Amino acid sequence: MNRKFHTHIRYSAWDGTQQSETDPDQILSALAEDLMEFGDLEQAMRYLSQRGMQSEDGSYIKGLRELLRDLRAQKNQRLERYDMGSVLDSVRQQLDEILNMERGTIDEWINQKEARQAADRFIDKLKNELPAGHSATGEQPKNPAADQANNDHQSAGGSGQDTSHFSQQVLGDIGRHNRDFLDQLPEDTAGQVSALQQYEFLNTEAQKKFLKLIDDLRKSAARSFFQDVENMVKNLSQGDLDRMKAMLRDLNAMLVKKIAGEDPGFEDFMKQYGDMFGPNPPKSLDELLEQMQNQMAATQSLMNSLTPEQQQQLQSLMADRFGDPDLENELMKLAKEMAFLNPRGKRYDFSGNEALDLQAAMDLMKEMQDLEQLEKQLQRAQYDGNFDKVDADRLEALMGEQARENLDQLNQLMKVLEEAGYASKNGDKWELT
Repeated sequence: MNRKFHTHIRYSAWDGTQQSETDPDQILSALAEDLMEFGDLEQAMRYLSQRGMQSEDGSYIKGLRELLRDLRAQKNQRLERYDMGSVLDSVRQQLDEILNMERGTIDEWINQKEARQAADRFIDKLKNELPAGHSATGEQPKNPAADQANNDHQSAGGSGQDTSHFSQQVLGDIGRHNRDFLDQLPEDTAGQVSALQQYEFLNTEAQKKFLKLIDDLRKSAARSFFQDVENMVKNLSQGDLDRMKAMLRDLNAMLVKKIAGEDPGFEDFMKQYGDMFGPNPPKSLDELLEQMQNQMAATQSLMNSLTPEQQQQLQSLMADRFGDPDLENELMKLAKEMAFLNPRGKRYDFSGNEALDLQAAMDLMKEMQDLEQLEKQLQRAQYDGNFDKVDADRLEALMGEQARENLDQLNQLMKVLEEAGYASKNGDKWELT
């Protein structure tokens, strides 16, 4: 069964590791050996931050090395759990279910006409089997079944029955026409989806499921560029399509101005289209470009993690789903203009067997990308001792509340020494008092 991807954050019971206050004397004791060897408080603190600290009361602060090991374990868990090739299987399964539902309704429509035709043939057969001679009294021999069938057949000649017969014939003809259409669908999934966008469904539930599938593919196409697309592509009417097309056209024009060194007019752009970018719209063009770069890199990672054949299938599935050549053209322009940001995506080697749908796969790729960025931030903090550039919100979202508290404690070690009067800053350098 295909599953949507969800982040699981684990919260643990109080076990001493969540100790919020650290004893300055214990910090100084943990620093002592490195201070004796190097005579440099900042260097000693960097080493302490890397390896972590065990206090006398049993509480423990993980070091950056251990946080990095935990983070890499998170990445490996995902790689060993999921099957990225299942993304296409999910679309195929949804489409098969839709087609089976539609074919069932088609058969019902055709069978109504065939049932009427079978009844007519039965009546004609009974009439033809009536004896040709007459009885000794001069009366035609009686066949009760034939008489009843003949009477029923004659009574069907009324206007109401004629209308019913005509309706059944029309339904049967429509059913045969739709069955022929489905029989001639292309073999590939993307080709079938494209053909069915021009098809009139007889089964309303199948139609709803197909429209949901198209909506998901549209979201995936939009998420190739934008972070929050729910308001952008949900239940698109023609007016919504026109507005999205206008937004893309103005965005492309804004990027051209930025590249040329002109004022891009970001504030005016957001006044007009800000509601399309979700509850937390970007506050600057640079922020928007960073979001778009991240989204494009995540999508490229998804592509890179598939076989060449799967890449082609997925590209075909996501292409031309808006049914508007002008809008598709604006998306192509946007991709070309964004190329200067070089949004390369890393390839991930997934080896699991748990299935994902397309939306969940894109969520997963975004998380893998976030884990990569967080890993780089923690690695930098190991060597420069600067925790300010570590995204604590992202750390908590990906690794849990305890990981964030651990990072905060590492970041506060020097401050604890300062407040205890053991350390002070001399210019840009920390020294023992």
